[in-house]
Amino acid sequence: MVDASTSLRVHVISDRAVVMTRQFRAPRDLVFQAMAEAEHLERWWGPRGHQATVLELDFRVGGRWRFLTVNEDGREHPFTGVFSEIAAPERVVQTFTYDAGPFADAQSVEAMTLEELDDVTTMTTIARYSSPELLDVMLEWGMEQGLGESYDRLEAYLETLP
Repeated sequence: MVDASTSLRVHVISDRAVVMTRQFRAPRDLVFQAMAEAEHLERWWGPRGHQATVLELDFRVGGRWRFLTVNEDGREHPFTGVFSEIAAPERVVQTFTYDAGPFADAQSVEAMTLEELDDVTTMTTIARYSSPELLDVMLEWGMEQGLGESYDRLEAYLETLP
């Protein structure tokens, strides 16, 4: 049996890239489904205290996605991207933009893979940023904490699915 580490690990691998790893105690197909369908995404996407709304989700190569989270104070956080590769249930490549303020023109490319062993799915995402400054800002503004909380919510949500 694999000992699943349920905390997000973030490692800077270059001046423009990070690798993020998280394990989930669930089969890969279920993790993929929870990340690919609006009805599931709205239940877990975003940090604690945020409610997500999927405004657009065209889950195909070339398809766009747009999500909006609202925190407990009513502050809105818009996100958007485009899918460039989908190989269900093991890989998704997409762009990612926090579509507000100085970040609206700054984009990362995220390549996520899912691997399963003994009903534990390991998610590995390599995020490449458009500049070293953008990576620095994302890390300083709490990307690791926010993403970690979002994945904690996903872990809890997966436990409710059959």
